[in-house]
Amino acid sequence: MIKHIFFDLDGTIVDSLKGILGGFRYMFMKMKLNIPSDEVLTTYVGPPIKALVADYMGTDDKTMKAAHDYFRDYNMAIGVFNAKLFDGIYAMLKELKENDRKLYIATGKRTYQADVAALNFEIDGFLDGIYGFEPQKGIDDKITLLKTCLETLDVDPKCAAMVGDRRIDIQAGKRNKVLSIGAKYGYASPNELEEEGPDFIANSVSDLKKILLSDGSEL
Repeated sequence: MIKHIFFDLDGTIVDSLKGILGGFRYMFMKMKLNIPSDEVLTTYVGPPIKALVADYMGTDDKTMKAAHDYFRDYNMAIGVFNAKLFDGIYAMLKELKENDRKLYIATGKRTYQADVAALNFEIDGFLDGIYGFEPQKGIDDKITLLKTCLETLDVDPKCAAMVGDRRIDIQAGKRNKVLSIGAKYGYASPNELEEEGPDFIANSVSDLKKILLSDGSEL
C-alpha cells in the first residue's frame, strides 16, 4: 500500500500561478529589465527561480541574491495570499488522512514559505511534514529533496509516491524509486509529463484521489 505521499505544492496542491507570475514581474521590474510575456514566464513556474534568473539576468551571486530577494519579498507580502487550493484538494487530503495515509509537502520553495502557505490554506493539520529547499544544507533540487525526506523519515520507497505537475517531480520520483504521479491539471507544458514516463497521470484532482486511494491497483 502507498502509505507515504509526497506532494509538490505549486501546481499540484495550490493554484498559485497568478501570484507567481506577479512575483516574476515584480522581480524583473526591480531589476530594471523588460518583462517577458506571461506565456514565457509560465514555463518557469515549478522549477527553482534560479533557472529564470540565469536565463534573463545572469548567474553571478549578486544578481542571483537580489532577484531571489525581490521575488521572496513579493511572495511573502502578496503572492502567497494571491492563490487558492485547487478544487477538491482539501476534501482529498481529508479523505486520505482518514484512510491512514501519511501526507507531506516536498516543494521547491523554501521550507518557511511552504509553512506559511500550509497555514494560510488551513491544510497544515493534514500534513505529517513540510519539506522545502535548504541550499545551505545542499538541498536545492527535487531529487535530493525527496531522497533526504525518505532517509530522514525512514520510508521504504516501495510504500511511497511523489505527486507533481512538472518533469522535475516525476524525475525525483523515478530516481528515488517511488511511485510517480503526474498532476496534469497543473502547469506542465504539453507532453511534458508524458515524456518523463510517470507511473500514472491524473487529469484532475478527482483522478488523483482515485489513484492514491487505490494505490493504482484498480486502475
